[in-house]
Amino acid sequence: MRMVSVFEDDWSAYYDIKKVVGSDPAHFVSSEKWEVDYLSMMICKHYPFLNAGEVRNVIINCCKEKNRELTKDVVLKQVMNYLNLK
Repeated sequence: MRMVSVFEDDWSAYYDIKKVVGSDPAHFVSSEKWEVDYLSMMICKHYPFLNAGEVRNVIINCCKEKNRELTKDVVLKQVMNYLNLK
């Protein structure tokens, strides 16, 4: 049985919350704690050896380095690269 990657996992709950709060689903908002927490949770789900707090810090720092709006997938790729994950 093939393992599903974090990119291929079910993100429907994430998009549902984005709709409920009225946030643009095309953009990741690092100032929204729930978005950072959700992304951290999804990464830690696939890489349980990681510390969720450290992952949250990496997410926030990756977003600070870019001075523009980013998609969830772009942020996820940057975080994965920073953490040397596949």
